[in-house]
Order: sequence, then structure tokens, then C-alpha cells
Amino acid sequence: NGTVEAVAPGETTITATSANGLTAKCTVTVKQAAKVWSVGDLYDVEGVKGVVVEVSNGGANGKIISMDEAVKLWASGTISIGCDSETDGKANTQKAKDYNSNLSAFPGFKWCVDHGSGWYMPACKEAFLFMGNLDVINPTLSANGGTAINKYNYYWSSTEASEGSALTVYLSSSGRASIGDMMDAPEGDTYVRAMYAF
Repeated sequence: NGTVEAVAPGETTITATSANGLTAKCTVTVKQAAKVWSVGDLYDVEGVKGVVVEVSNGGANGKIISMDEAVKLWASGTISIGCDSETDGKANTQKAKDYNSNLSAFPGFKWCVDHGSGWYMPACKEAFLFMGNLDVINPTLSANGGTAINKYNYYWSSTEASEGSALTVYLSSSGRASIGDMMDAPEGDTYVRAMYAF
């Protein structure tokens, strides 16, 4: 009856023949439906692996954090480079690269960028994305060989607080908060997680 039903992604050619011998051909392409992502999903696409911490565009896009973390210094000295964005860690990371192309003066940034193309150190409000959703992020990290986030740890953001100081993100008893800590001499172990936008 001229009805075509899609059963799987792919391409086929349909040929119709009439009673008097006339034929017509039509190529039909069925595309794979786009994945809709949710916070807490494991993202493992083309060598990029992490846990989704934010979604946008109806779940087609978002941000992930790395499966691992490390204790690193923000900088090897009291450096001020103008990383003032609270929402765009990618821009802050670029400022660090512009100041020191191989990031040798910025161990935390370097650790994030070394995860591969597109990875960066999150800005303070981006770090809140994972600190505020531990109940859905940690089970995915643990189930897939990642390191769960300890709610008592302090995490660097790429956002500077003042000269020689950068914002750290942690969970307080009242929710989430951020404080400035010395880039090269934090009060204690300060962690870093890499972020990637897809």
C-alpha cells in the first residue's frame, strides 16, 4: 500500500512495479535517534568519558566531569591572570594558556587539559554542578571505575578570587559555598576535576 516502516538505522532502496510493468525507485534513509542525556548518565563517546553534570538543548548537549581527580596546586606562585569568569571555565583555562602556553606554572589547569582536547578546569559555578548533585553522580562514578567525589573535599575552580587567591568549592552544612584560598599554598589538600562540554 506504499507504507514504509522504519525498523533500524540504515538505507535501502524500495522498488514499486505497477500492473502494466512501470517501475519507480525510492531510497529511504533511517537515522539513529539522537541520544538524550540526563544528569548522572555515563558519557562514553569517541574516547571521551565522564559523568554528565549538566544538560541543555533538550538533553542533546551538556557538560561532563572526569572520572578521576587529583590534588594539585592552582599555580606555582601567587599569579594573577584575570580568570574572572564564574561560569566559563573554558575561557579561564584559555587565559592560563595565553599566560603560560604549556601550563607549567598552573598544575591544576595542566592536569585538566592533559585529559585531551576540549577538557578544561571548571569555573566556580560549573564546579557547583557536580558538588550539588553528588547523589546522582557518585553512583555512576563508582559503578564505572571512577573516583567518587568526597563531599568534604575542597575543589579548585578556575575562577580567581583576588591576586594570588582562587575560589575553591566545597559543601557546607547549609549547602554549597566557595572561599578563596592561596593558589600556591592552600590550607589543605585541594582537588581538581576536569570538565568537558559536549
